Amino acid sequence: MGSNRLILLFVICLALPSELAPDIGSIKLPPYRLICLLMFISCIMRVFSTRTKETRGIDTFVILYTAWSVLALLVNHGLAVWQFAGMTALETLGPYFLARALITDSDRFIFWVRCYYKVILIVLPFALYETVTGHHLLKDIARALTGYPPLVGRPERLGLARAFGPFEHPIHYGVFCVLMIGMSSALGRGGFMRVLTVLGAVFCSLSSGPLLGASVQVALKIWDYFTTSIRNRWRLFASLVAVAYVAVDFMSNRTPFHVLVTYMTFRLTSSYNRILIWEWGTRSVENYPVFGIGQGEWERPHFMSSSMDNFWLLTAVRYGLPALIFLLAALFLIGRKLERLELTQDSAAIRKGWAISFAGLAMLGATVHFWGGLYCLVMFVLGSVVWLIDQEHRRSTSHKGIP
Repeated sequence: MGSNRLILLFVICLALPSELAPDIGSIKLPPYRLICLLMFISCIMRVFSTRTKETRGIDTFVILYTAWSVLALLVNHGLAVWQFAGMTALETLGPYFLARALITDSDRFIFWVRCYYKVILIVLPFALYETVTGHHLLKDIARALTGYPPLVGRPERLGLARAFGPFEHPIHYGVFCVLMIGMSSALGRGGFMRVLTVLGAVFCSLSSGPLLGASVQVALKIWDYFTTSIRNRWRLFASLVAVAYVAVDFMSNRTPFHVLVTYMTFRLTSSYNRILIWEWGTRSVENYPVFGIGQGEWERPHFMSSSMDNFWLLTAVRYGLPALIFLLAALFLIGRKLERLELTQDSAAIRKGWAISFAGLAMLGATVHFWGGLYCLVMFVLGSVVWLIDQEHRRSTSHKGIP
């Protein structure tokens, strides 16, 4: 199967209802996970045989992050969790190296973003219907086909139902859509209408986290549009954000984190819960900094749910600070190397769109936990831009006459 067909198949599989996943023994095998499993060895071999020295460090940090996560699970629980540890490794390295192997130039990057956008368009009418009527059409069809009972209840906000789409939770539907906002600029003309379409899809989830991620990306795109003539405009933007942070810290009797969480959630109880998650989660990291607590229960007041809606914090809580440091190091290295590249106009648009999407993702991670197909999407997006670093390194070395 060709690379483009595999990319299309993987994106479609990410948006299939989880109820369609077959059970093989005690293991649930969604189609996206099956693709990662079948392509795992060949993708790694292809990447390792073609990559340049510029991307070795990025791959190494992703592998170290995966290895430490697996080690933390085994240290905390022994071989009893070998299946979960194996799935953790597969869902981390599988989509990352799948993207590294399949997306190797601008044409394939644009192709995958176009496939991604079309899947969002296909799901959008169902989400709109679900938001207005409260009938979870896609989920109920999938559940009827597989013998599950229909979903019960209609979670509402602002008098509308929160759309699940084909996903486990409205938040996941919102996150799946919101990552498209930044990368839509790679598709050329018509970007404004694409952004409006994606914003409509995100709104159907009625989830504060995805709406926050959308706000960040829209703000960055507006800044980019109106400051093209300003030198060092992104450093200026970072400085303005820092000044705003200090101003809020100085003028408020709460921390900027508390202020942001309070005003970017639909309900006061949600913001208070996220503040408690941060306080008790960081306490857990202080108590278990090296290997975390694995799948164990984290200490918290009895009235709090076990759910921890913070991907970055939960990574440190479960697997220890080293795992989080390795993951952040990979992200930092990608950003650092991309920043230094001298690119053509088309490649620069790809870099900018990807960076805006990942900035939104970074904010999202502080309010949402990524798992299952959504986590695979995040790792795929992470690996989807590394080709740009490899390509520019080969071009620069060939210009210098280095074989």
